[in-house]
Amino acid sequence: MKEKTISYTLSIMKLFLFQWPIVNDAYIDALGDIETSGHELLYFVYSGDSSKVRKRLPRAIFHEHEYALDGEPADGKSEFLTPPSASLIHDMAGVELTVLSMMNKHLDHMTIDERKQVYYQMLGYWDRILEQYRPDALVFSAVPHSVYDYLTYELARRRGMRTIMFDNTVIGDRYLYLTDFRRGSETVLTSFAKLKHERITLDDISPDLREYYQHSLDENAPRVPFYVLKDKKKYSGVNLMKSRARLVLRSIRDGSLLRKVALFLPKYFNENVRKEYRSVTKIPDLTMPFVYVPLNYQPECTTSPQGDIFVVQTLMLEMLSSALPAGWRIYVKEHPSQWGPRGFNFSSSRYKGYYKRIARIPNVTMVSLTVQSSDLIKYSKAVATVSGTAGWEALLRQKPVIIFGHPWYQNAPSLLRVDSVESCREGLESVSRGHKVHEEENLRFLKALEEGTVHRHFQEGVNKQSSLTLEESAAAVTKVVLQMLATTI
Repeated sequence: MKEKTISYTLSIMKLFLFQWPIVNDAYIDALGDIETSGHELLYFVYSGDSSKVRKRLPRAIFHEHEYALDGEPADGKSEFLTPPSASLIHDMAGVELTVLSMMNKHLDHMTIDERKQVYYQMLGYWDRILEQYRPDALVFSAVPHSVYDYLTYELARRRGMRTIMFDNTVIGDRYLYLTDFRRGSETVLTSFAKLKHERITLDDISPDLREYYQHSLDENAPRVPFYVLKDKKKYSGVNLMKSRARLVLRSIRDGSLLRKVALFLPKYFNENVRKEYRSVTKIPDLTMPFVYVPLNYQPECTTSPQGDIFVVQTLMLEMLSSALPAGWRIYVKEHPSQWGPRGFNFSSSRYKGYYKRIARIPNVTMVSLTVQSSDLIKYSKAVATVSGTAGWEALLRQKPVIIFGHPWYQNAPSLLRVDSVESCREGLESVSRGHKVHEEENLRFLKALEEGTVHRHFQEGVNKQSSLTLEESAAAVTKVVLQMLATTI
């Protein structure tokens, strides 16, 4: 028998939901609990087959994700495609800068002016939608990073509307729940403050976090994140051969094979991103003082929007170089998954000359992908990153970490946050003076994560790390959403 639904608020709210998972019945059924609590699900952005959820939400406005990505309106809502005013465009200038880089993922083929046209169309549409329907809260399944959802998030914040989102911690199936990705989890901040004067040991934290922490400190344990293993499996070996075979068959059927071969061969045998990278890499000297900088995978949420202006990672490297102590080096390594989805093609994120430009920055050395990240962390003076997982791994091993962006672990203690040459210099001087990362502080942060995270899964890869059923996961996520809606902000 289904348990009685608990209502967390007496206030009826109009909600917009962005990419709520509808690939399984558990999350679709959970929408009923939100409605039972008195809320109206007004606007629903989705991917996949929406037939079941449309039956459950007959009055909602449905907007397919792919159409939203292209700046197209929801079905029957073309009247909201009104050009934005000049004042709105000027007010949102900072958002526009972020959006133009964010478009590298889906609209990489477009020129700047074409991208601006799509952005203006989105801006006018979503501003009018928010004005017309005035939702009380917007719920995002992840940190908004698909252009239209990020834009809507910023417009909603501008209007004082509530926002709720989730961010993957890479610790098993734990996700942070938060309202502002730039500030981080309020629950974690509050919990950490309460624990400030308490002595926390390994025995005090939950079994899954304890196991994760011990695994992170084990130098002999495999350290490759599940998503990297997933990409490696997908873009290499038998799977790569199958993918290329399917492409060849499709190309034969549509008559495009010769044209594609003619385009592919020059890219493979002439210059490409892999060849350029290999041409500038050197063997690092791990005995000299250095800062390890692992590049973030791009385009992705971790740099846009979570990296802010440091979506341009060369800016980060130039700041570090300008502030580097005498006799130190910066060792830069590419993300292991960077070339998987796009092959060896140059792109807006890794344009022709990108690696050569990095290699020309004073005191910077590009290192081969064969050099183990764990060794670079171990022998470095510090790890610097926009928002990469390597920063978190280094912190757990009590290595100084310099961050430029807003990673999920941004509220962890002992991090050195920088955003200029001056703050980089201060951070590096602190490192050279022996900046300490204390184990007890790390354990205290892990303890705070117990309260500020929810066990969630609905996709391949995370499922294998979760002991929850889909029904339990959907119920846990829904409970968090209802609790956050009931919280006075």
